[in-house]
Amino acid sequence: MKTNELGEGNEHLEDLPIHKDENKFYAKVKEFNAEKTLVMKHPLSEIQMKIQRKRTTKELINPDLKDPISGHRQFRTKDDSRFPASKIIVTNGHHRLYELYRRYLQDKINGDLLVTFIIE
Repeated sequence: MKTNELGEGNEHLEDLPIHKDENKFYAKVKEFNAEKTLVMKHPLSEIQMKIQRKRTTKELINPDLKDPISGHRQFRTKDDSRFPASKIIVTNGHHRLYELYRRYLQDKINGDLLVTFIIE
């Protein structure tokens, strides 16, 4: 089952590239599991979710000044310090990430698709 694809550690991030801009980082779509690795600042809104469903995947991952994807990583207990932290605290872009994860679960996009976060 895809929701259980990631374990308790962060070994799945061994191959994650480092962003060339030190104020940004990459995350894989398969990391956007709100029950395991993603912490959202506020609950999801049905209205916002409907808006995001209408957008293309490219529109969801491209930079959006009105709704930037931002946050930071934090180490979980079983993470290995040689790899990026596996917990992602999201400060903006919640609904876009939710929609990307939904498409991944439906096999519409690859879970290794990279999304750029602005570090906050």
